[in-house]
This record gives sequence, C-alpha cells and structure tokens, in this order.
Amino acid sequence: AVNCIFNLWSNVLILPSFTLLKRQYSQEEEKGKKDKESKMRSQEVSEDLMGELERDKKQYTKKTMLSEQRRAIYHSAICLGIGLVAGIPYTGAVLRDHVESFGADGKAFQKGGKLRWVFESLLLKTPGTERAWKMAHLEGLLNGIVGLVVAALYPSLRLGVSDFRSLSFSLAVGGYGNSIASFVGAWYGSRGLTTGGSLANQIATSLFSAAVIAILRVVQLLIRGAGES
Repeated sequence: AVNCIFNLWSNVLILPSFTLLKRQYSQEEEKGKKDKESKMRSQEVSEDLMGELERDKKQYTKKTMLSEQRRAIYHSAICLGIGLVAGIPYTGAVLRDHVESFGADGKAFQKGGKLRWVFESLLLKTPGTERAWKMAHLEGLLNGIVGLVVAALYPSLRLGVSDFRSLSFSLAVGGYGNSIASFVGAWYGSRGLTTGGSLANQIATSLFSAAVIAILRVVQLLIRGAGES
C-alpha cells in the first residue's frame, strides 16, 4: 500500500513538476540563444554600417582634398602671373636707371629701332624704384612657387575636410596679399610698413598683415598634418 501511494505521488506530482521545469528551462535556453544570435547579428550590422560610414568619410575627405589641391594650384598660378607682370615695370625701372651704363647696347636701344616707342612711352615713365619693382616681381614668383609646392604635399597631409579648406584659403590669402601689396607699393611708392599715410600705403599694410596671419596658419596646418599619425 505504501509503495502504491509513493508511486502514485511520484507519477502525479513529481514527474509533471519535473517535466514542467525541464520545459521552462529549455524554453529559456532557447530564448537565450535567440537573443545572443540577435545581438551578434545586430553587432555585425553595426560593424558593417560603421565600416561603410568610415569608407564614405575617407572617400569624401579624399575628394575634398583633391578639389582643394586644384584650388591651391589655381590661385598659386595666378600669383605667379602677378609676379611675371611685375617683371615688366621692373625691366622698365632697370632700363630707366641704368641704361647709360649698358654701353653700346644701351645707346643703340635709346637711338631707335622698332622698340624705341616702348622705351620712350612706357619704360622711361615707369613709376616707382627699381628696388620696389624687384620686390614685387619676386614676391609674386616666390609666393606662387611656395603655393605650388604646398599643393603638391596635400596627399601626404593627414588633415580633415575643414583643415584642407582652411589651408587652401590661407595659401590664397597669403599669396595674393604679398603679391598685390608689393605691386601697389611699388606703383605708388608705398612701403606698407605703417598704418597711416596715403590710401595706397594703408592698402599695402592691410594686405601684408593679412598675408602674415595667413602664412602662419599655413605653417601651423603643415606641421599638424605632417605630425598626425
């Protein structure tokens, strides 16, 4: 009778409870596996998305870098052109001040020929000093060359989009500031070293000041771009 009661108690109470607990444990284990798989899939999707975003960012940065490099080359070439144009009045100032020291060649140039009208109407009337025009000539050439050299370094610099834009803008401001200020100073006889004086002197001073600030910015970006890992 005792055995029958124990068997009945086991079959009716213990076994169903054990089966129920086992089923709940299996369901929880299966749910945990599904949650783990879902998290893994979400992580994989996130990694893929982050990788795609990083690739898009790099492509955008590279595209911007190439665009800003072309911009820097364009403005540097214009500065070179300003320097070459300044070479014309520089030649006039040299001939005006030193033609007598050229000997027979100078006398032949003065006497006539097809270039006499150039000498009389243009070169002899060149305003400014030889030294000032020499500076204007060299400022345009040197600033243009420096801009082209810096533009060639763009692919080696580790800079962001905004930094590349700032670098191109600073190169243009520095190049135009020095080139135009020197040209204006040579034409009107201004040094551009003080804030007072004539309007031409004030313009030259403002352009030189802007160029100094811009060049310092260029140097700072070059140091940072070359030093970042």
